[in-house]
Amino acid sequence: MSIGFLQNPKLLLIVIFLGFYVTGILIALFRVQEINIVLNLLHEYLYSIAEDYSSYTTIDALAQQSPTYQNALLNVLEKYPTIQKYEPYYIAPMEYGQSNKENYMAAVDHYHYLLMKRNYLNQDLKTAFNPLTAIKNIFSFPSAFIKWIGFSPKETTSKLFNLFSWLIVFLLNLYGDEIKALIKLLFQHLFHT
Repeated sequence: MSIGFLQNPKLLLIVIFLGFYVTGILIALFRVQEINIVLNLLHEYLYSIAEDYSSYTTIDALAQQSPTYQNALLNVLEKYPTIQKYEPYYIAPMEYGQSNKENYMAAVDHYHYLLMKRNYLNQDLKTAFNPLTAIKNIFSFPSAFIKWIGFSPKETTSKLFNLFSWLIVFLLNLYGDEIKALIKLLFQHLFHT
């Protein structure tokens, strides 16, 4: 089964396309789910303080009055790496040992930013259902791999690298037998001389 599968190029292309298509949808779903979990934790934290307080009451005093504040804060701080994954660094951080006011004000900023970020992730999910996105991801796979291992090429360089990579794959597939014969001949001359 596996040998016939690899020798049937149409079936192989369909499987690769489906792999990229399904993977794109699953990644987008995971990101939306992940940001929803963090938003729910931030919402619980922000609303653990009573809303009907006077302007003279401090957040620190309200936090001490709330039975759920500390637990909600610990839940948010536990997921804080996930929050940071979706945010730029200019939002004030939340930390253990920081004053309740600083954590609360930072949480408000995080919450508003992540609400907007969720809109973009929902759009990414809708885009993932478009089959053309999977085709685009297939063609941009070589540069995506380069970015994944840590390089940051410019957009033009990435496009040229993608084109060059797929051209090499095409030529290797087209002239695979001849290349194998040439390598075999080179090794024979190298070790018999």
